[in-house]
Amino acid sequence: MDFERVTITGKVTSERTDVGSKSERKAVVLETEEGQKFVLQRQTGPSYGDVALDQLVGEKITTNGFASGGTLIMEDWKVSR
Repeated sequence: MDFERVTITGKVTSERTDVGSKSERKAVVLETEEGQKFVLQRQTGPSYGDVALDQLVGEKITTNGFASGGTLIMEDWKVSR
């Protein structure tokens, strides 16, 4: 899996992902203004069930990290007010 370094801004939501598969779960997702969606993961956090990300739901953030497919591993982020 190749990761690309990115800086992305978007709205954080919570939704079901991978519906119908063994990986189906409720995940914290970043959606850009263009409609692109990424499942969020903290660089230092677990792949699944990272409750620390729940506090970002409903916020608009700008994040730096690494993206591959529909996953964004965040190094850091800033909430836009």
